Amino acid sequence: DLYLRMAGQAEELNSRGAIEDSAGWMTSNIAFVYRLGSKKQYQFSIDLQNLANKRYYTASESVLAAERSAIVKIAANF
Repeated sequence: DLYLRMAGQAEELNSRGAIEDSAGWMTSNIAFVYRLGSKKQYQFSIDLQNLANKRYYTASESVLAAERSAIVKIAANF
């Protein structure tokens, strides 16, 4: 799957009572899932996020969001 994550521009009231603008952002991501086993009971997936390695902040946080990253998952259904 190829998917996008995004947020529009936001305005927030800071602790001093002033309005701060946060720019919108968008990341492109891709996820791969592979199922195996006689009943497809095992699943391996990898999710590659922020492929363009964009630097951005989410509107409600002052912490820089993750740059390019990968998430690997292994799961089993019983």
